[in-house]
Amino acid sequence: MDHNLILLIALVALLIGNLPKYKLASLVAIGALVYDFAIHFNITELTGILHFSIDLIIISVLSAVLQHINKDVFKILFIPIAIGLYFTIHPVNKIPISNTNTANDKNINNRNINHDLELLVQFKNSADIPNWVNANSNKYDITYPLFTPKDKSGLLDEYIGINIKNDQNANAVINELERENVIAYAEQNELLELKLPQFSSPIINSSSDTSNDPESKKQWAVDKMKMDKLHKLIESKSNVNNNKTTLIAILDTGVEAIHEDLANNYISLNTSYDRDVRGHGTHCAGIAAAVTGNNIGIASLLPANSEIKVTSIKVLSNFGIGAQHQIITGMIEAADKGADVISMSLGAPSNLEREKTYKEAVQYANNQGAIVVVAAGNSNADAAKYSPANTPGVIAVAAINKDLKKASFSNTIDNVQMGIAAPGQDIYSTISGNKYAFQSGTSMAAPFISGLVGLMKSIDPNITTDEAFQILNSTSSQHDKLNVVNPYLVIEKMIGRN
Repeated sequence: MDHNLILLIALVALLIGNLPKYKLASLVAIGALVYDFAIHFNITELTGILHFSIDLIIISVLSAVLQHINKDVFKILFIPIAIGLYFTIHPVNKIPISNTNTANDKNINNRNINHDLELLVQFKNSADIPNWVNANSNKYDITYPLFTPKDKSGLLDEYIGINIKNDQNANAVINELERENVIAYAEQNELLELKLPQFSSPIINSSSDTSNDPESKKQWAVDKMKMDKLHKLIESKSNVNNNKTTLIAILDTGVEAIHEDLANNYISLNTSYDRDVRGHGTHCAGIAAAVTGNNIGIASLLPANSEIKVTSIKVLSNFGIGAQHQIITGMIEAADKGADVISMSLGAPSNLEREKTYKEAVQYANNQGAIVVVAAGNSNADAAKYSPANTPGVIAVAAINKDLKKASFSNTIDNVQMGIAAPGQDIYSTISGNKYAFQSGTSMAAPFISGLVGLMKSIDPNITTDEAFQILNSTSSQHDKLNVVNPYLVIEKMIGRN
């Protein structure tokens, strides 16, 4: 049964329950709400909990108003008014619901879909799109153009977005669309939500020979990844930096641009991206590109006075929620604005057969000269079943702990095209509010590799993804059946090949 219909039944029953002779109707309301939550929401999904909480607030407020009306006749008259107010207020609640248990959506493979724009549709020829949109504008709510890349040589300008009606099944609509001669392909516009594993803050005391950053004592990777030795190597070689700015784009919840340990390494592309309520993007930015040697905060792989900079493109909400088309739009923006590395600490379970749009976006970024680095995922599962980690052309990063073993939560990378492991458990980095904190996840491992790839790009701006991964992989060491990155050997080899 439709979520809105169940809520309407609950509201009406609750209102009627306020009438003297119909108290038992309140039990119907409670039953309807329990049923709605059971079939439409997953208790582990923050998006669903937020949506359902707002629904309860709306219903409770309308019921409370009725309770303050004294005369029964006015209470009865208020019921249709309350229904009208419900249909006016409820559409404001745009936080998506998962529908993971809905009976008529069982063939969606239990994946979340953006319910404002459910489908991404690729046409065989962009010239066919205007006529098709005009002919089907009454049938579907269509977003066109969906993507606006500067370079039109690829396929991303051949996409539209479709918002289907509530009574339509997503897979049925996909099958119908793909029977049309002008349409090449359609897939669901999946939602993803940040979920970091929880660990208590550890006590870490690393030794550091060269870094004067006081908080670097809490970074176990400074020792284990030989970051001080790496900095000395870079300082001793004149050909390491080509004096061209190398840009690492963090696609996330935003980045706190004014953070004391990021500001000097930060370039703003859009002021709306330069704040971070969630703090996730700022943590990733610090791992990739915190200012080293400034007597403040932490150290990163980047040496002091580096021409490697970090920027932000906000693709996730303040709740850490984003849709596939928003992420791809961010990838296009990063590539078009000259990013050398695109770092994405995000992902979700997926069906590889229905993930072609990510592939087009990665190919577009590669063609513009960007290397895409992606978190492998935090479910202790196969990263090949998670997107965009399973997308051809990306470097997928698993997480290791301070013992250089696979973190218990980390997805495996045996079956992805290009996989590498990096520090991802108990990682101390920058967070919003000019502060620092420990966090764990492949979200932390990915920007470690992004910072290293940024260093590689600063030495050779033309290095490709395949070439970069070959160096990362060939210089890695085996720990717990994982190829663990060795930053010093990577840069030593980069210097030698130049």
